[in-house]
Amino acid sequence: MKHFKSYLLSGCVLFLLTGCPIGLDYPLGYKNEVENDPKYYGTWKTDDTEETILSFRMSKKTSGTMHVEVTEYDDMFSLATTIFTGWTVRLGGMDFLCFEENEVQGNFYHYVVIELNDNLLKVCDMALLHGGADAVNSQESLRKEVLSSMKKPEFLASPITYTKVR
Repeated sequence: MKHFKSYLLSGCVLFLLTGCPIGLDYPLGYKNEVENDPKYYGTWKTDDTEETILSFRMSKKTSGTMHVEVTEYDDMFSLATTIFTGWTVRLGGMDFLCFEENEVQGNFYHYVVIELNDNLLKVCDMALLHGGADAVNSQESLRKEVLSSMKKPEFLASPITYTKVR
């Protein structure tokens, strides 16, 4: 799976940002299963000019979804939109940010939240290290692939740090 280093959120949104984003056909979890943590709300920016997504804004959409807008990006950003719906999923003791393009339903992006506090969001692209994207043919197989990948030390490689600026 190519790195989707464009959303923090991953970014981030939180988006992991050092490559072209590749979406998956299945979400890791469903919208509104977990209530939003208000600490996600605000404008986030990275000082790392090598990242594809340089800044993004997250705000409350519903109690379990967020409005996510990429506000600054480099020329490697290849998605058709900068507006996403985001939500949190908990799996294997970790929090994940999931994003869906508002204009393209059914194309999902996922990031691992490594650290979240009032002014710092550290995320990492969700790497599929066991069977890769080819092993994913359902939400259940995606969850199994992620749980297996989480056991590998390189699962949290290449974190991206965003600082809250507003």
